[in-house]
Amino acid sequence: MQIFNRSRIADAVRALASYICDDREVIKGTVSWHYVDEHGMPVPGEGGTHNLVVTTGKGYFARRAINTTDAVLGWLAVGTGATAEAVGQTTLVTETARVPFDSAPTVSGNVITCVATVPAGTGTGTLQEIGLFNATGANAGTMISRALTGALSKPAGMGITFTWTLTLG
Repeated sequence: MQIFNRSRIADAVRALASYICDDREVIKGTVSWHYVDEHGMPVPGEGGTHNLVVTTGKGYFARRAINTTDAVLGWLAVGTGATAEAVGQTTLVTETARVPFDSAPTVSGNVITCVATVPAGTGTGTLQEIGLFNATGANAGTMISRALTGALSKPAGMGITFTWTLTLG
């Protein structure tokens, strides 16, 4: 008498192993934004999206876990590139501005939160992409994560504050 179906058990084990080993589940994040005026006061307009932690970002977290040779995460970049996110990307497609975080990232449990404001007069135009980095200067440092914003309008007289969360595990 057969009590269980070996084929179904094997399928379930493969599915579970795939879920556990699925690197999309290791580090994931979201980014939200809202507009601010030239004085940093909130004005109507907000949005948000998921982001992709790229291969270089995963390596960054692994290295930082055992040493401090990599610079600390501290920069947000914006750009106009609309190419889909891919794990092998190491820079934004078309970076137009990079700004430091408003303050040091915070950690609560397994969630890292980073906040950066692209001020009025900086990075104006139609923003399509944003990324987290550990260095200043276009195409410098390690890109940790990248997200597409859609056609996010950034007028010269307004800023945008981005709140990026990364969840490990």
